[in-house]
Amino acid sequence: LIMECKIIDRIKGRMGYLFYTRVYTPLKALQIRRKKCINVIFVVTELAPWKTELLYLAMLRHPRFNPVLRVLPSTENEDAKDEVIGYLENKCYPYVFVPKEVPLQKDFKSDIIIYQKPYKWVVFPKHQFVHNKNALFCYATYGIHNIVGNPYICNQPLFNYAWQYYFENTQSAEDHALDMDNKGRNILVTGVPIMDALLLPPSNLEVWKSQPTLKKRIIWAPHFSFGDSILGYSTFMKYYDFMLVMAQKYCDCVQFAFKPHPLLRTFLNKEWGKDRTDAYFLRWGDCPNTQVETGQYLDLFKTSDAMIHDCSSFTCEYTYMQKPVMYLLKGKDDCHRDTVDRMTQRAFDLHYKGFEEADIERFIVQVIEGCDEMALERKQFFEHYLLPPGGKSACQNIIDAILGNKD
Repeated sequence: LIMECKIIDRIKGRMGYLFYTRVYTPLKALQIRRKKCINVIFVVTELAPWKTELLYLAMLRHPRFNPVLRVLPSTENEDAKDEVIGYLENKCYPYVFVPKEVPLQKDFKSDIIIYQKPYKWVVFPKHQFVHNKNALFCYATYGIHNIVGNPYICNQPLFNYAWQYYFENTQSAEDHALDMDNKGRNILVTGVPIMDALLLPPSNLEVWKSQPTLKKRIIWAPHFSFGDSILGYSTFMKYYDFMLVMAQKYCDCVQFAFKPHPLLRTFLNKEWGKDRTDAYFLRWGDCPNTQVETGQYLDLFKTSDAMIHDCSSFTCEYTYMQKPVMYLLKGKDDCHRDTVDRMTQRAFDLHYKGFEEADIERFIVQVIEGCDEMALERKQFFEHYLLPPGGKSACQNIIDAILGNKD
């Protein structure tokens, strides 16, 4: 009887999915495209991964869109909303904070919802897409697509339910479609909003700590996935003391920005305890030539001279800077290449590789001396892979896709 109930539930779920994607979505899309004003909710839970700001602004300027910002509490970081709200108020963006017990669309029925992340557990139940299927979903990734072959990352339910799922280029779209249950039938090659943001010049805001003399600026961006994490990228536990040693040793000619993954502090609190974690972060904030960066980071990237990291999402993102970059590895680099798409493999090939402390120090010295053997190759990669298609911005391509505009 239990087995029969499970089979019936599975059949009902499949029928519900097919009805929503094959019947409701096309009809709703036709209705949306006929509307004079399309209501769009942008979900924002954390500041650093909010990569649809430029799309929000483009829609705000467009006569046929009414975009609104909904700030939601994050299940991953309960303090995140304060940073988000501070940023939005500083920018004078109107927003509404929606507590976890309040439905996402209370007092505002949307035609389209754009989620910040695809994972339903990063927001509370009433805010999850499965409880808001009266709207359509358009998904623009919060980074550059990279990981393949991992259902946890590549085949989230939202990806398959989305009306439109946006990609950087045809090659990435083809690689990721293979991992999806619907084989990418909703994928559109438009570019993604972060591409537009990465192509903009830096703002006039100074994001680096003031120094008495001009110094090289190096970012260290460690991932959170140490221990038994499903990803297992992080080399933080191997280098957390050594990087502070490097900052001290080269304090006369280099300043360092500690740019941890947003979840690193959460994981360290569990591993080390809050007091030790706070003390470590404080050390990075207190040294004259070091700083901690946990919010928006694109200006940091654009005004840096180099980066050292082990974050898969930054493998392509930092390549936009066309500056020297090192990837820290736990073992053979081929193991990392096996987990990413073809575009990211090529970007990874354009990284200097770090397997031990001596490699890191050698790279720091090369940055100080201005030595970069792969500069030309990175420039060629940028021109071939990293520009939005059609000679337009990614945001304009997305707006055209939603409206059904044809070239």
